[in-house]
Amino acid sequence: MAAVRSHACIRRPAADVWAAFADPTAIRWWFPGVQNVEFDGTTRTVTIEGRGTLVEEVLSCDDAIRRFRYRIVGGNPSLTSHVGVVDVIAIDDDSSLVVHTNDVTPDVAAERIAMVIENAVAALREFMERETV
Repeated sequence: MAAVRSHACIRRPAADVWAAFADPTAIRWWFPGVQNVEFDGTTRTVTIEGRGTLVEEVLSCDDAIRRFRYRIVGGNPSLTSHVGVVDVIAIDDDSSLVVHTNDVTPDVAAERIAMVIENAVAALREFMERETV
């Protein structure tokens, strides 16, 4: 299993940044290439332009510590397993740290996942610093 991590400091309060994860469908507004998101309470289905559909099981969404955990369970045949964890941490009243960690099998998939997550975290920072959630 390979682990990949990306992070960004965002000039927005942690509560605002957390809103981008607390609602599992909110990734439609900032994650690159996302065309549609459906959530049934436990499963998030994400349609990605040119890549088809990912099916993700939401493992936890903890408002108290601002942690979102999910697992890809379908739609990506190159992955044997994938668990993602996003933490939103207050730096001060006006800024936050977002840390997105992924455990991926097989190891060869880690480079691709790292690139996708790096781009997503950068897009989140850009979105949050220009938008009101």
